Amino acid sequence: MPGQAVCAAFGDRDYPYVEISSPTWSINRIAVFSRTQLRRTRLCPAPPEDSVRWLEIDLPEHGFGIGVLHVMAAGSSKTHSPNVAKVGFWDAVLSAAEARLPEPFLLTGDRKPGAHRIDQRGKMCVCSEEFLKLSAMG
Repeated sequence: MPGQAVCAAFGDRDYPYVEISSPTWSINRIAVFSRTQLRRTRLCPAPPEDSVRWLEIDLPEHGFGIGVLHVMAAGSSKTHSPNVAKVGFWDAVLSAAEARLPEPFLLTGDRKPGAHRIDQRGKMCVCSEEFLKLSAMG
């Protein structure tokens, strides 16, 4: 399996610790590789159908946590069915980010939207309001 080969290759390069957002090898998922111990201490706050798009880990030796996200691409309006799911995912992101404000935590990944008239010209990015709310949280 390609995923197993990637894990083995990182292990051979002194990254022995790995956490993956889903144990199933047949779908795309998020992986974090580390030279220091990783811990998964939280359940994925995303809707169940999107759990492979979100991975949270703690780095106990470094004293902080990381959330890695992959926000799905979407159609042209918030009423388009992929966008309804995207809005639900962003609601979970904003909730989780707010809950983690008091602790050292990095939220990163492929978030797809941007700020209107800053990250793109013309047509507004879907969920740009949510992206700006996240940016404003600090």
